[in-house]
Amino acid sequence: TAVGGLTAAFDGEPVSSPLHDTPVAERESLLVDDDADPKSVFERVTGAAGGPILEVSGDSKSAFKRVASAATSPVVVAGAIATVAITVPMYVARRTGVSKLDLPMLLGSFVRKPDEKARLIGLVPHTLQSALIMPSAYRAGFRALGVRPSAKSGLMLAVPHLASSAAAAAIVGKLNPRAVARGDEKLLERVGHVKAPGFAGRRHGVLTVASFVAGHAMYGALIGWWLGKSEKRRGDDVLHDQPTL
Repeated sequence: TAVGGLTAAFDGEPVSSPLHDTPVAERESLLVDDDADPKSVFERVTGAAGGPILEVSGDSKSAFKRVASAATSPVVVAGAIATVAITVPMYVARRTGVSKLDLPMLLGSFVRKPDEKARLIGLVPHTLQSALIMPSAYRAGFRALGVRPSAKSGLMLAVPHLASSAAAAAIVGKLNPRAVARGDEKLLERVGHVKAPGFAGRRHGVLTVASFVAGHAMYGALIGWWLGKSEKRRGDDVLHDQPTL
């Protein structure tokens, strides 16, 4: 029987369970009654010592704390806030026709024809770059320049960020085999192509370029503002002797 198999597994000297302090030999006496209610037996065995069934080891707790600390670090939180703050307006601008630049689609169309799946695929590297890579670069930039993070210093670092992103948009458009320089965006998507944006999205019009610049300015200001606020609150500002721009 199942009970017999359990009792056979406990042969030998009594040992202490790692879950609580009830000796294994004592538990054998709780399992010998074949007529006992299974729920009652389970409750008596697992609750005999009044302790938890499962315990998290010290190493597991430490690993969990490290993961939780990394997930809530100022850089990650700043990146998440700034990414949401620019992604939502970017989506609204595209839907309303203010901007026709679709960076996730441009990236995703590298691997498949332009459609919603391609946009979702492209959203992954775009989000990783915006939420993790660039916030870390901003923090490194603040330290290299010897200035405290703030909205103003974030705007300052947004200038090289804007320049590099504008150039990257042009380069990605040239490298993407499905990107073409001329044509209507909707018609191009129907035949499996996307429009190459050019430098800062200039091929999509003046409004697209303006929104491109404004989005990067807002991104840099938010990154600097949150990092500065977090460091003051946590009391770990390594640049406490440096001026604030």
